[in-house]
Amino acid sequence: MIVIDDDESIHQFWNTRLSQLVEAKTIHVRSYYGPEEVMGDTEFLASHQQSALFLVDQEYAGHASSGLDFIEQLSIQENAILVTSRNEDVDLIRRCESLHVALLPKNVAEWLDVRVV
Repeated sequence: MIVIDDDESIHQFWNTRLSQLVEAKTIHVRSYYGPEEVMGDTEFLASHQQSALFLVDQEYAGHASSGLDFIEQLSIQENAILVTSRNEDVDLIRRCESLHVALLPKNVAEWLDVRVV
């Protein structure tokens, strides 16, 4: 699982939320603070681009590209979830729909039942 968010508290949230799966060695979580950082890790990205689940934030302070831009650029729509607090933005919802990208409001992430199947 790859978490891409510029907020440290979000990384801490996912690490806590997924800790049992990590401890059981069911999944591995890798954290990045922006799309450019992921793109710079070319060897890892090349080997995991199609097999990992990407949890991607929409906005990054100091970064030109958005989360949806990143998802579209890598063509990872099928294994990416846009996790954002802008979940009521009609234009964002329409773009997610047109790209077939799942949208998860940040404020409901804590209630998700996370399982590996």
